[in-house]
Amino acid sequence: MKSHTFTPEDYSKFESKVQQCMKEFGVTGWQLDIRQEHIGHGTCAQLDYNIVARKAIIRLTETVEYDYAVTTDPEELAKHEVLHLLLADLCW
Repeated sequence: MKSHTFTPEDYSKFESKVQQCMKEFGVTGWQLDIRQEHIGHGTCAQLDYNIVARKAIIRLTETVEYDYAVTTDPEELAKHEVLHLLLADLCW
């Protein structure tokens, strides 16, 4: 099993890319909280949202353990999570 620890620099890149993608993709009207905290086994980043309240939390984990191929690029992870939020209205 492999592990990867996200540094403060990684979090800074993640946070900046989330904000950039929100603007580029036109994702507006959300109260957004971006955090770095432990998520769980095999998960690098995660989105939780409440479609009615228009509140969302995007998380980057601190350390991830995995036994399969995952990306640990914080900017790619940020883009992926913002795309989930972009599609949230279609899933409701």
